[in-house]
Amino acid sequence: MTEKDVAMLMALLKVHYPAFYHRQTDSDVRLAAGLWAEYFAEDDAADVMRAVKQLVAARSETWPPNIGAVKEQLARLTVNLPSEMDAWASVCKACGNGFYGHKQEWARLDPFVQKIVSPEQIREWSVVAIDELQTVIKGYFSRAYNASKERAMFETKTTGTRNNANVVAALPPEEARPLTLDEIQALAMAESNALYLH
Repeated sequence: MTEKDVAMLMALLKVHYPAFYHRQTDSDVRLAAGLWAEYFAEDDAADVMRAVKQLVAARSETWPPNIGAVKEQLARLTVNLPSEMDAWASVCKACGNGFYGHKQEWARLDPFVQKIVSPEQIREWSVVAIDELQTVIKGYFSRAYNASKERAMFETKTTGTRNNANVVAALPPEEARPLTLDEIQALAMAESNALYLH
């Protein structure tokens, strides 16, 4: 965002929150504009404006949204990830032909899903009983998906939206490494034993 973009943003906020800005001095407004310019320097102005407009429309408070709320809304708008249900459906479909074609099936997955699931897991999961796939493995996939999604949202909030296409690619694979079938079964056994003992 440029200073001109921030000035337009501040004008928008003044129109929507006249009582709040009525008490502000010119130096207060300049200081606020400087902070907004600093925090949104790496973000696309149109995306920031869209995020602010959505927050203004959805809120009933008499004060403007803060920078953190706008950053969070901006991350929701700009990080283009498949839903958890769609991601899991694509993994299940890949498992259908996963024993012999696991590498080709993995290559067809969304890049974000590829960070969660490895080709070897597609192969391993293709021979698992369907009830175990849809319960135990789905649960662990869900945890890995949500952790990766939170990390992608955090990266977008802290690095700006101009490079948000690189956020998913930059996620370190060792952190997003999914569990192997043996690890999943061991954890399921441990959870089962814990429930049995209590």
